[in-house]
Amino acid sequence: MSFNYVAYAHKPTTISCSASGNFTSANDINLIMCKNQFIQVNTLSEEGVVSVVEFEVPGRVDTMTSFRPTGEKQDLLFVTIDDTFFTLGYIDGKIETLASGSIDDPVGRRTESGSITIIDPLCRTVALSLYEGLLKIIPFENNKHQFKEAFNVRIEELNIIDIMFFESIGSKQKSCRLPTFALLYQDNQGSRHIKSYEIKIHEKEIEEASFKQQNIDHGSNILIPVPVPIGGMICVGESQVSYFDENYHRSVSPSSNTRLAIRSYGKLDNTRWFLGDQSGQLYLLSLQVSDQSQVTGLTLKELGVTSISSSISYLDNGYVFVGSHYGDSQVIRIVDEVKEETNAYFEVFQTYPNIGPIVDFCFVDTEKQGQGQIVTCSGGFKDGTLRIIKNGIGIEELTTISDLTGLSRIWSLKSENATNQKYLVISFTQQTMIFTVENEELGPISIPGFDSESMTVACNTVVGNNYLQVTDKAARLVDYQTLELVDEWKSPSGTTISLAAPNPTQLVVSLGEGRLVYIEITESGFRQVQQTKLEYEVSCIDITPEEGNFSSPSCAVGMWTEISVRILKLPSLELLACQELGGEILPRSILMATFEGISYLLCGLGDGHLFSFKMADRGMGILTDRKRINIGSKPVMLRPFLSKDNQLNVFVTSEKPTIIYSRNQKLVYSNVNLGEVTDMCPFNHESFPDHLAIANENSILIGQIDEIQKLHIKTVQLHAQPMKICHQPSSKSYGLLITQFEEPESSAVFYLDEHTFQKKSEFRLDNNELGQSIISCTFTDDDNEYFVVGTTITEADEEEPSKGRIIVLQAQDDKLVVRAEKDVKGAVMCLHSFNGKLLAGVTGRLILFKWSDQADDDSKDLVQECSCSGGIYILDVDSHGDFILVGDMMKSVQLFRYEKPEDQNVSGNISLICKDYHYSWLSTAAMFNEREFVATDNRGNIFTLQKNEEASEEERKQLPRIGKFYLADHINKFQHGFIGMRMSSELSLPGLNNPLPSSAEPLSQANPPIKTILFGTISGGIGVLAQLPQETYLFIHKLQQAMANVVIGLANISRDTYRAFRSERTREPSTNFIDGDFIESFLEFDQETQQKVVEELRDKFDEKYISLEELLKNVEDLSHLVH
Repeated sequence: MSFNYVAYAHKPTTISCSASGNFTSANDINLIMCKNQFIQVNTLSEEGVVSVVEFEVPGRVDTMTSFRPTGEKQDLLFVTIDDTFFTLGYIDGKIETLASGSIDDPVGRRTESGSITIIDPLCRTVALSLYEGLLKIIPFENNKHQFKEAFNVRIEELNIIDIMFFESIGSKQKSCRLPTFALLYQDNQGSRHIKSYEIKIHEKEIEEASFKQQNIDHGSNILIPVPVPIGGMICVGESQVSYFDENYHRSVSPSSNTRLAIRSYGKLDNTRWFLGDQSGQLYLLSLQVSDQSQVTGLTLKELGVTSISSSISYLDNGYVFVGSHYGDSQVIRIVDEVKEETNAYFEVFQTYPNIGPIVDFCFVDTEKQGQGQIVTCSGGFKDGTLRIIKNGIGIEELTTISDLTGLSRIWSLKSENATNQKYLVISFTQQTMIFTVENEELGPISIPGFDSESMTVACNTVVGNNYLQVTDKAARLVDYQTLELVDEWKSPSGTTISLAAPNPTQLVVSLGEGRLVYIEITESGFRQVQQTKLEYEVSCIDITPEEGNFSSPSCAVGMWTEISVRILKLPSLELLACQELGGEILPRSILMATFEGISYLLCGLGDGHLFSFKMADRGMGILTDRKRINIGSKPVMLRPFLSKDNQLNVFVTSEKPTIIYSRNQKLVYSNVNLGEVTDMCPFNHESFPDHLAIANENSILIGQIDEIQKLHIKTVQLHAQPMKICHQPSSKSYGLLITQFEEPESSAVFYLDEHTFQKKSEFRLDNNELGQSIISCTFTDDDNEYFVVGTTITEADEEEPSKGRIIVLQAQDDKLVVRAEKDVKGAVMCLHSFNGKLLAGVTGRLILFKWSDQADDDSKDLVQECSCSGGIYILDVDSHGDFILVGDMMKSVQLFRYEKPEDQNVSGNISLICKDYHYSWLSTAAMFNEREFVATDNRGNIFTLQKNEEASEEERKQLPRIGKFYLADHINKFQHGFIGMRMSSELSLPGLNNPLPSSAEPLSQANPPIKTILFGTISGGIGVLAQLPQETYLFIHKLQQAMANVVIGLANISRDTYRAFRSERTREPSTNFIDGDFIESFLEFDQETQQKVVEELRDKFDEKYISLEELLKNVEDLSHLVH
């Protein structure tokens, strides 16, 4: 039985709709973005658009509209999802549901144009176009701020393109006496018209109004209401934009005489609107108005090219949000003069990366270090891109200092302004070197006050901006201006300084054999204050002050023999606390650090493990919330630094370096995409700000880290639509199928470098040929690796393609060479490497090809071995051993088996084993193993299936669905791989008694193996589907139920209702799935709510002994499957 954990590793990023207004307060200017089932509320500030809150709604958002009831100072949101509407407000710093209700009509047929919500300007009613021939009307009582019972009205216009409420129908009228709407529709002959209706709320009916327009521009698709005192409406068509009221009609056409393809608009003020077309062109539409509020003309000005917009929201002071489904969303600022470099009347102020829609992706571990990356085919049309996604942080290299054999430690010293670093101090086993930047070149210099003939143990900028050098013999204080020695504290005769920990005003040194000396630092010199002798040797020391302080009330030390950490009081060096770590591995680095106002003690061991504790009061030394995490297998060193936004981070050196930071008062660990690092220090020089110096055994890299986040995303612009991608290890390259939609439409195969993603070569397909699939594979008795491409050949008179081609390409001398071609009867929608042969899904047939020698020469060709029919449109093929899983667009999932012949000269056979008899509009499918499978459909459902080998012969022909879950997102691709697991704890959940995989081993090699499948969605989400042991699932399912009992969802929609499996007419409970995003939200609950969940587990789910601390640890550990 398959038990599954589903969560996003990267939440959706495409923008389906947006709104602006005063949502969080009457004085705030808010931007509200909708990203599939997530809504993000932002505020416009001096720093830009800043996120206030992001929350999940219980379903895919169909429409979102802001409105302001009469007499209110804040806006509300009206949101529709599936069969429900709800109104949201921001009250006392929280999102609150103010109203909700059903909008379901069980017998209705959904409109082809999608859901539309409009709200009467006077907030008297809401109208929704959801079903053909029906409008749903929801009256609103302004004085009570309440919605009344909804009712349906029938309309004869079935194919509605757009609807809008009038503010008034003409300039001579005030606001409409009754709520009056216009609808744009298409008749059976394909002509488009506008008609208007009045809503009689009390009678629950509509009546046709006087305004109508017949046979308008054929491509008309948007209606825009014009506010009073002007009134009327704007209709946006393909060839022109028109203004209408009862008596007037004015039009304007684009100056370039090109076809308008407007897809979104946003209001600037009462006479101006922004329009965005499908090529990314942004227009400003203006009404010319007389003193009598009469429209005398229209102008349409091209402002420049943005991302292809799905929504446009004006903010304030010239700032405009351009939300995009196909490209990065942008906040732009409108300017008066054209920008020469972009030929646009705006500048991009802020960018929101969008990796959706993900059409295809591949998972690759190019460095073979268990740190895989995902390469996605993202975006569309001109905004098509590749996105390279790594679970970690990249480093942009500036320069490298090489040939530093024997390098031990590095530090940086600040300049006179105490913000930038001026010197880089490098310690070797028997000497110290100092580098600085002159004329933007990094080179060695000499500081007279430093002892360059000794190894440096510690170095720091101290009080008075002076410099401190601690060698194995002495502590030296150096004047920052003269660079001469100010004072020196020498170690007692016969002793050596083995360790030292400074801060701006204090210094603690270890003289060996457990002896510690505490020294205070002034601008003029040192003052020894205290010394002590501990019973064991000291292995590491730290006296880092809390944020904003120059001294520390305590000292943290790691101990030999005892294998412990101790907190000593300063200045007395008296013991405050001792925490034994267990095991036999020494603490090698210790650090007191404050993240988001919470003080922690971090301790790195010699075997790559890291302990973390919370320190409620450094002066008392109390350690709580002990956690142990595996970083790597080599000694861990801890080096603090500040990010660009002045937040504390800790660089963890090891063979797999990591950065620790805090999000929502929780420590987060992100890989650094480098090899082994032995030391690190900030080197924020004025010539290259926000840089780090990163050392290994014999060199130092100076570089700038990317934005600190869990996933690092790099963009490769294509300016075309990427369709399919695959990786070829032997040639260290990618094969990419792209389509260019400009007339004439064309396809090509790009041959890309594995590291730079530069195009080495391309192979153009024929003019009437579109690429549909590409894989990299090898064949039996052939050591070469090939790219194999499947195509569709379209003829002008065909409704469905009847021909296609399979092309075998070989990378040779940075070019793609054709090795074989095979014409087939149908579209080659998918290809799959199968036991040294090739499987092809050709329309509804599954065909197996073998790679055979040609009799007349040394070449090879594809020869059909066997095939089977019965499908309609095969979209996906996967295999495990001799079993073949086929995902068909309409016939769901089928399982086949390849039967090998005993005689190799005889063809094998593919036979159907079992199939899913439920008809689904399938999007993709994959195999966990030869018995368990997963698939997804276009409704946003995920379902698992299992071959039933113990059933009767008749039942064995069925492939039952054993798991069901509603993701509320459309998955385009499943791929075996992992993106989490880089950091993992010792997991104590039932069924997982062994640790989860460490950073030293990939997930697939872990014991026990937690199988994971990645998925990419049309909304730009990347998710993880992980199979759980049954015991673990049962425990987490109890937690999920307890959380659902305690936490009330938006609109009072329960989690069970939200995640229920959707079919055309019914909903079925989610089974054998864990909602990972919901489980991980437990970490964000306040402590009171967390404790209520614990009590619910104890009282109703028979988990009598569970504690909050244990539960938090379990949930954090489980989240490492994904993050």
